[in-house]
Amino acid sequence: MPFPFDIPDNEKSELISKILKYTTRTQEENAQLKERVNILEQEIHRLKGLNGKPDIKPNTPKNDDSSSKPGDDNDAGAGHQKREALFEFQTAM
Repeated sequence: MPFPFDIPDNEKSELISKILKYTTRTQEENAQLKERVNILEQEIHRLKGLNGKPDIKPNTPKNDDSSSKPGDDNDAGAGHQKREALFEFQTAM
């Protein structure tokens, strides 16, 4: 993460240059340490047998082009049979 604002070179004193370098180095070190902590926390969870973060995949739209086309009775018949079976089960009770 770069420093939030730029100081023109002609306005930088030696002290300001050192402070900017130190700040940049500290920010980089902080990012590395955060990553290390994350890795170690995951290892602790694994060793304790705890569940880690779930591997959630992003939603992707289904391609309906390869499936049945309007007017095709292949899927409609299966849904109809399921509804009939459910209705028969409910009326038998």
